[in-house]
Amino acid sequence: MSNKMKKISASFQQWLLLIVGIAFIVTLVFLGQYQTKLFTDSANNLLKIYIKDVCYDIYSVSNKNLLTLTKAVATEVNNADLITSEQLTSMLEKYDVTEINYIATNSFIQASSNADFVGFDMNKGGVQSSEFLALLGAITEYIQPFQPIGYDPQIYRKYAGVSLAKGGFIQVGYNEEDYHRAIKTAVNEVVKNRHVGESGFLIVTDSEWRIVSDRYNNKNQPVTIVTAMTKDLNTIGKDEMFEEGIYIDGALQRCFCMHNEIEGYKVIAVYPYSEAMVSRNVSLKVMTAMQILIFGLLFVMIFLLVRQLVVKNIHQVNRALSAITEGKLETVVDVRSHEEFDALSNDINATVDTLKRYIKEAEERIDAELAFAKAIQHAALPSV
Repeated sequence: MSNKMKKISASFQQWLLLIVGIAFIVTLVFLGQYQTKLFTDSANNLLKIYIKDVCYDIYSVSNKNLLTLTKAVATEVNNADLITSEQLTSMLEKYDVTEINYIATNSFIQASSNADFVGFDMNKGGVQSSEFLALLGAITEYIQPFQPIGYDPQIYRKYAGVSLAKGGFIQVGYNEEDYHRAIKTAVNEVVKNRHVGESGFLIVTDSEWRIVSDRYNNKNQPVTIVTAMTKDLNTIGKDEMFEEGIYIDGALQRCFCMHNEIEGYKVIAVYPYSEAMVSRNVSLKVMTAMQILIFGLLFVMIFLLVRQLVVKNIHQVNRALSAITEGKLETVVDVRSHEEFDALSNDINATVDTLKRYIKEAEERIDAELAFAKAIQHAALPSV
């Protein structure tokens, strides 16, 4: 009982299918990872853009608010005969600010709502205070972000300055509490109608991560409780994207998050992971379909090409060899499509020619031996 051997075309087809399948899976995995990174980077850039926009709006609103108040104070001081600390102190409640200083042309604070600041040389307060001395020159107004002051780094202020017609300049400052109270309404407007993508949102908190404004009106609530964040936000760098489970419309969702700071506020952007990956999923489906089509066509083309160039010629050689083994020695193998098959055909034909020569020689030898035997036989018989 002979074992039924597998045809070379069938074996080649199986191996080709296996190789193409492995190549398809590897390519698909690579494309999946690449697309995930691509859209993760896109989400990272999107969060940065939204946070940058909100920070810019908050900064612009705060600058406009404080500069308007400073100009009003400067106008009132310009109209006064004298500039005294008592006069400046009386203006605090009127303009709802924390501090008002008058700096004379010699760079010293000549009058202030804070008695400790009187006589302070703005040149000796480092960059923060010395920057305002530009108002003693051609600059007419100047504003700084919320930061430690040169007089005492433990004290934070946001200052604006306006030059005076009579010489020197007025400097008006907010502490964090007064500053946030003054622009609270504007901050709410900046955030409440903004969306990150379709369902993502923005949160503004104070320096202690208590919500100032968000989509769900969770004011004064700790952001970690409201959103279910588990990470310590103080350990995460600014503009560094991270993943968290966040409640969106009552459902806990995997989200990309990022935060930054501006003027004593912390701005958090939240973007659902599923939404960020929608385009990736669509792209992967399209690319998977294309890969199936491409690898399918590649498989068919390689299989047909090999069958045409190799298997078909092997079958021709086999048919010729079958005829030769059946005794049809006049059969000639004539497969000349490629160098290898040409050489094979020549070798087989040479072998058959040699075999035919051996057979002929054997026949001639047998005939000679038979003739010799007959001659001996005739010589041995008596003549009659």
